[in-house]
Amino acid sequence: MLKNVAVDIQQVTKIYGAGNAAVTAVNDVTLQIYDNEFLYSAGSVGLRETTLLRMIAGFEDMTKVILSCLARRLRACHPTSDR
Repeated sequence: MLKNVAVDIQQVTKIYGAGNAAVTAVNDVTLQIYDNEFLYSAGSVGLRETTLLRMIAGFEDMTKVILSCLARRLRACHPTSDR
């Protein structure tokens, strides 16, 4: 049975600060979650699981992203565009 993609995240990047003080917290993450799938994210402290989940939920701005949900594009933003 072919499953539909429920959430499609492409090239998610999160950068805090700017210039020499810039820190890349999440770099170029791509993820697909299919219908009826359960997502579990675990790892050591400091691996940015919470940052990624907060960005997906909309609690944290993304520096660069293409985010689609149920085949409808929700966001496409890049560092040079206004959000």
